[in-house]
Amino acid sequence: MFNYIFEGPLNKAQRYLIKAERLEEAGRSERARRKYLKAATYFEKVGDLERAGQCYEKGGNFEEAEKSYSKSGQSHRLAKLLAKQGKLEDAKFYYEQVLDDPMAALDAFHVFKDNEKFSGFANRAMGRYLEMVGDIKHAFEYATKSDDPGWAGQLAEKLARYDQAIGLYAKSDKPEHWEAAVDLLLKNPELDDGRIAESIASRLGEHPDPQLVGKLADVYRNLGQFESAISLLEGVKRDNSLEQKLGELCADYCLQLAANREWESAKKYRKAALGKLSVDSEKYIQLNQRYVVIDEIGSGAMGSVWLAWDTQYALEESRGLVALKKWRGHKSMQDMLRLEIKNLEKISDYSHIVRIYDAVMHKTGTNEEELCLVTEWLDGETLDKIEINILDALDVFIGIAKGLEAAHSRGLAHRDIKPANVMVVDERGKKVAKLLDFGLAYSVEEGADGVAGTPLYMAPELWDPEQWANGLNGIRRPPIESDIFAFGRTMQEVLDRIKIEIGFDKEMIKKYVLLCEAKAEFYCDMNGLIRECLSFDKQNRPTSNQIRERLEEIKRKYSDLVTRDTDFDEETIRME
Repeated sequence: MFNYIFEGPLNKAQRYLIKAERLEEAGRSERARRKYLKAATYFEKVGDLERAGQCYEKGGNFEEAEKSYSKSGQSHRLAKLLAKQGKLEDAKFYYEQVLDDPMAALDAFHVFKDNEKFSGFANRAMGRYLEMVGDIKHAFEYATKSDDPGWAGQLAEKLARYDQAIGLYAKSDKPEHWEAAVDLLLKNPELDDGRIAESIASRLGEHPDPQLVGKLADVYRNLGQFESAISLLEGVKRDNSLEQKLGELCADYCLQLAANREWESAKKYRKAALGKLSVDSEKYIQLNQRYVVIDEIGSGAMGSVWLAWDTQYALEESRGLVALKKWRGHKSMQDMLRLEIKNLEKISDYSHIVRIYDAVMHKTGTNEEELCLVTEWLDGETLDKIEINILDALDVFIGIAKGLEAAHSRGLAHRDIKPANVMVVDERGKKVAKLLDFGLAYSVEEGADGVAGTPLYMAPELWDPEQWANGLNGIRRPPIESDIFAFGRTMQEVLDRIKIEIGFDKEMIKKYVLLCEAKAEFYCDMNGLIRECLSFDKQNRPTSNQIRERLEEIKRKYSDLVTRDTDFDEETIRME
């Protein structure tokens, strides 16, 4: 008895706990309950709230047990106790706090799995458990049925199911999940047609995160929905980063509208962009010029060609879009561009030669100036890149001959005729050729010093300058007939790639035989003309005028043969 009087509270707690457990084993539950409550009070005195809560719970004092568990942070025990009492809403609250514990998550699933009201939470609990044990695939199956679409989106992303991840992130009510969806859309723009972006934008609220708004605007831009992007940025409270982004969007939309020849709208967004962009930014410099560069349409070792919007002539269909030709770097390249400008100015008939409009000093993105040639923009492809049938090829050859006639009549030799320097455009259903790149051209009157051109298309005499006749002041003049040789090589190259494709039924084979006769006659005439163009003796080559007349006669003859002997339309014969 003396020892019990002077016994400390911890020892008393442990003694009462041992007695309670023995009584419980003996089936004397009421006396065990009282001993548990005695133990609980002493555990509470020494600050052992976890064991105090356990003893209160076993003693039936759930209210005190809840307090002890709550004070000691025993969320799992508290959740189980609340569930035991049927307080499921409160139990769910505390289970939420311990779902990163596999056993707590599994316990939560068993508590709520049969309750329809809490089925979403039960699925989330089981999904969390499966995720923690490494079964991501089955975890995702539970996650899609859970009440946390954002977490389900994270699992979908881990499984590389990006389309599902985006949709699940978008369903979440958390901005961080919206941003995750937007990040995936920026990497995979093909996964949305604008509806997911619109869903997120509609829930941003009055004070959205500027970074999220900026990314969402980029999603709209990638989808080509510039007006939605601009409207989004205009509808939120501004900061400097969004203001600059708004200017960039207006600039990009302006260029798209200009490329589509929507001049009035392009002017509107150009003005808006210039009012928002920093004056030293690349886009501001790009827009704040008469010729607004839209996109690069061609590039080579010596220079590049850009599609540009002529803002001064923006209401004229034929002048709104132009081509801007830039030479790279070295002063000699700039001199070649000036020579091309000078040469083209001599030509009066531009039916089959690219038309020159202007020569300007154009500012680059770094605010440096470079000389540029402004010509008409030709919406087509060069001859070396297109598929073409024989009749269209003849139209193109005739166009090249007419272009050379216009140049040669002004004493101008092109010096670089080849398929890559012939643009083919469609005009009212007909293929029309336009000669490009007069940068190597020379005037018969002024002459040219040195060999120039593309080796595969250069005439034999160009490889032996001693054969050149001396011009004024002793300047050597490469013969103008060298263009004819290059033209012959161009025709030869194009015709070598054409074949006939046909089916194998009896009737088609009969027509094929008839067509082959027509084609053989055609090639006989064409080979004769090409052979004359490729003559080693330049004096035996025909003039561009004579070539045009021969080609027109061949076309008439060949067209008649096709019409008379076969029922083939022109689409039956095409380039391989």
